Amino acid sequence: MDRCTQQDIPVLPVLPVLPVHDELVWPVESNEAVQQILIDSFHAVTQGKFSSHTPQMTWSENESMPIDNHIKSKKAYLVSLKHKLKKHLQLQSASVIQVDRRWLNGFMAAGFHSGLISLSELKLEYMKAHRNAYGERMTETQEQQLERRLIKLCQVD
Repeated sequence: MDRCTQQDIPVLPVLPVLPVHDELVWPVESNEAVQQILIDSFHAVTQGKFSSHTPQMTWSENESMPIDNHIKSKKAYLVSLKHKLKKHLQLQSASVIQVDRRWLNGFMAAGFHSGLISLSELKLEYMKAHRNAYGERMTETQEQQLERRLIKLCQVD
């Protein structure tokens, strides 16, 4: 997206996109927006030399993704999530001020919306990371705040 703005390519609304190895995962309902971003990027990179050509794209959706690939993607996502949670909570525990968590929130929402993780799994992973970072369980109030935050992150508009 940064390259799009640097090259004056119009960027559509922010989409939850999850990079997993050499693939990108996003909600199926965002296919048109993603396709437009890719086409605009293609024309910018080729400097309009192929302006009469529209690149063909093929999509693979989660429902048709072989079980093996889905399991691998889920495992890769969980490894990344655990690392990001650990890093975030270590920064938070060492900081006096609130650490920016927008990137982490986006990563968790993208994982949920792409079907790689459920809301209860997100909560459990966050609570485990919190216990590892602080050496104690979350308080009831913290747990309720986390649940509200995750529900807000994962709701579909």
